[in-house]
Amino acid sequence: WQKIGADVFTKSVSVTQICISPTNNAHFAVGTARNGLYVTNDGGVTFSHFGAELVPVGEPVPASFFISALEWGGGRIWAYAPNLGLFYSENNGSSFLPSELLVDVDLDDPEAGSDMPVLVNNITVNPSFPDHVLVAMNFNGVFQTFDAGDSWSNTYGDLHVSRPDSLLGL
Repeated sequence: WQKIGADVFTKSVSVTQICISPTNNAHFAVGTARNGLYVTNDGGVTFSHFGAELVPVGEPVPASFFISALEWGGGRIWAYAPNLGLFYSENNGSSFLPSELLVDVDLDDPEAGSDMPVLVNNITVNPSFPDHVLVAMNFNGVFQTFDAGDSWSNTYGDLHVSRPDSLLGL
């Protein structure tokens, strides 16, 4: 074993996620509990840092940047930061763009609107069709895209039940 990024990943930095480029082992990304996202293209000699850069213009900058899910597949890096959203990079991590993943705020009230998920636990890219991406979430199940994040749908269909008691035969 060889420690990499000793100046970046000190004892005070908790690593939460790691993903490696499927085409180049020297390219990988590291998510942290408070410091955001780090990407290297030289095997860990240097890292690019993404934290405040992920915050939409005009939004308040949080004190910490937790990366809860991270995946590299099909030429894209996918990262989820709670309270900031889902991001992707199509240029080996040189820059990141937001993906408009929104979920229903209240499954019992379809009129309540939508917002970003509370927490994404996992991101998986289909290796045979990289535009097909699945995300597993707390409280909202699994969502998927077939167009690299331009549109998302839940894998369960319509979860709204207008009369929950009708399911029980009442």
